[in-house]
Amino acid sequence: MSDCVSVPTVPSRDAAAKAFLELQDELLALPSERQRRILADIPRAVSVVLGALPRLEPHREAIAALPGYSSDFLDRLRRAALAAYHAHLQSLPRPKDETERKRLLDEAKPLRETLLRDAEALAHRGLLDAEHVASIRAGQGHLDLAGDLLSLATLFSEAWLRVQGRTAATVEEIDRAGELGARLLAVLAEDAPVSLTWADLRKRAFSLLHELYEDCRRAVTFLRWHEGDARDLAPTMYIRPKGTSASPDEPDADANDSAVA
Repeated sequence: MSDCVSVPTVPSRDAAAKAFLELQDELLALPSERQRRILADIPRAVSVVLGALPRLEPHREAIAALPGYSSDFLDRLRRAALAAYHAHLQSLPRPKDETERKRLLDEAKPLRETLLRDAEALAHRGLLDAEHVASIRAGQGHLDLAGDLLSLATLFSEAWLRVQGRTAATVEEIDRAGELGARLLAVLAEDAPVSLTWADLRKRAFSLLHELYEDCRRAVTFLRWHEGDARDLAPTMYIRPKGTSASPDEPDADANDSAVA
């Protein structure tokens, strides 16, 4: 496996909307027993799943050969992640306090620039994926600003053991980038259409994403049992605050270490 981390940027809203429309009928038909409480930060969970897909692609055929899986399984997983992202954005109300929006933007812009400069320095030394860092730099507009912060938080988090001590970026800055990016998305999201219950669709979309990704992690654990790198290929989508334990409804980060397909 390459020493560089390659994590996709937060998806465009057009791509997310398209994926949601493709899965809309399936989401509407999702039975209540397959729906679950949302215990993950959806934008960051989506970033984790999309970041895992390039690492899983070389194992597409092996996953498809397992009972109950198909050749388009990873494609379905990608669509589910995009659909969950769209439903999440659509479920967030537009805040009435414009002063909060300005405050968040005023904090987000310099933090993005600081972390981007640190990421570019690490990419120059081959410690981060240069192409991905450049794609973050290319982002424009307030929605891209929020997405860039989430991408940077994920990028640094996944590479932290490798870059710690070799960058001026701090854990506090990285954590704040994730928090600020998620909050800024909420501030910038459009009002939910009156004709749809976006809170319900958000729950259904997350449930489908969770179901497919956990199936994926079980498959990878089975296939990579002897190599012991399943958690590197498909890490948990749940990121808990320091010092807290998992909810009974939340899969443990290491649960798939003992699972087989």
